[in-house]
This record gives sequence, C-alpha cells and structure tokens, in this order.
Amino acid sequence: MELVGRARNLVLKRLRASWGESLPGTDLSLEEAMILFSLRHCEETTPGELASRHEVPKSTMTGILDRLVDKGLVRRWPDEHDRRQVHVSLAAAGRDKQIDPRQIGERIKAEFAAALSRLDANDLEKLDHGLHALMDALHDEEVAQR
Repeated sequence: MELVGRARNLVLKRLRASWGESLPGTDLSLEEAMILFSLRHCEETTPGELASRHEVPKSTMTGILDRLVDKGLVRRWPDEHDRRQVHVSLAAAGRDKQIDPRQIGERIKAEFAAALSRLDANDLEKLDHGLHALMDALHDEEVAQR
C-alpha cells in the first residue's frame, strides 16, 4: 500500500511541476484550469476544502485563487459568522470560461507516458498485471458498497 501511495504522490508531484505552464489556447495554467473545473461541480466551497480535494498546501491554493480572482473568474468573500473563514465560487466569467477537460487529461496522459517510456517490456507486463489486479479489487470494493 505504501508503494502505491508513493507512486501516486510522485505522479502528482510531476503534474504540479508543469502546473505553471499554460494550457494550449488558454490563458490558464493547468492548476487554474483544474480549480475552475472543480468549482463547476459545487455551488461554493472554501479554500481549505479545495486544497484538501486537490492535495496541495493551503498556501498554494491561496495563490491559485488570488490569480483566479485577479482574472475575474472566481469570487471570494468572508463568512458572515466567522471572519476567519472565506468562501469561494465561480464568478460569471468563470462559468463562461471554456475549459476542455480533455486538455487536462492529455497533460496527465503525457506525464504517465513519459514515465512508462522508461520501463522495459518485462516491467510493463508486471505493471499491467498488477494494475489489473488492483482495478479488480477496487471494482469488487465498489460493488460491495452498493
């Protein structure tokens, strides 16, 4: 289990390293596009909840949200009852912003492809077998929860 977690963290680390690069045809970095896409699926949330969902430090999320607020794509406001708490949601311009989730997926696939290209055929076969076993176990767990 530790090995799976470490591999997952390394993939996320590599993705974050390329977050600052703009997605083709947009003025958004990968991280900004992912946050906008995430905000489309909730009416409002907090920076802490977003940071947790995307597994980044709160300070990193604050910087991302600062840029999105500056671009007019995200609204941020203080909580009425707790001044320490802040809420965020998409601004009208953020809802109108065209984000192609395929671009995000393509960036993720490119990172995986680069990593997989370093493996020999034997290691690729072992990985394929192991991932199929993991997917079967996850599927069984998913079915059991229904």
